[in-house]
Amino acid sequence: KGGFVPSLVEMATFIDAVQTRHLQRWVILALNTWARPEAIADFDPATQYNRTTGGLDLNPPGRIQTNKRRPIIPITRGLADWLDRWDAEDRAAWKKKYGREPDEPVPLLVYKAERVKQVKQAIKRIADEAGVPDLTQKSVRAFMNTHVRRLCPRVSREYRSLWLGHTVKEGSQTTEHYEGLDFEILEDVALAT
Repeated sequence: KGGFVPSLVEMATFIDAVQTRHLQRWVILALNTWARPEAIADFDPATQYNRTTGGLDLNPPGRIQTNKRRPIIPITRGLADWLDRWDAEDRAAWKKKYGREPDEPVPLLVYKAERVKQVKQAIKRIADEAGVPDLTQKSVRAFMNTHVRRLCPRVSREYRSLWLGHTVKEGSQTTEHYEGLDFEILEDVALAT
């Protein structure tokens, strides 16, 4: 129903086959956020990651929420470390190339000096070459949700749905109107991730 769900071995085989920096970053972001491919391509830590609260707002400033909802989630410990590392690497590379610090944040996903907008064909090519031909860019969401459900049964479907950006239909919608959703309730999903 939800598409191909790779096994742990198939996902590991695919990850090992990813060699370019921008695709490695894309995969790490996808595994840690379970976000839709477009949300990963749009992600800018400077405007979407609040280091004080630990919140990742997957909906960039200025983008109107649509039915493809982009949630606010707590950052995973692994992704926080990766973002710090990438920032340091990118700033050092910029300084080496231009002899000064960058004026604004360097985009995370850059290939041949251009910001990456989509990785669909590259993911498909690598998956085919790695012997996992059914894997697509959307398979990561299904992989993470399925394996968290399997390995961490105490993480409820409701919380996994909220993490994925899906609307949860349980309970009173009137009550939901009066209560805010603190992303901290998703800490179990972040820990499971």
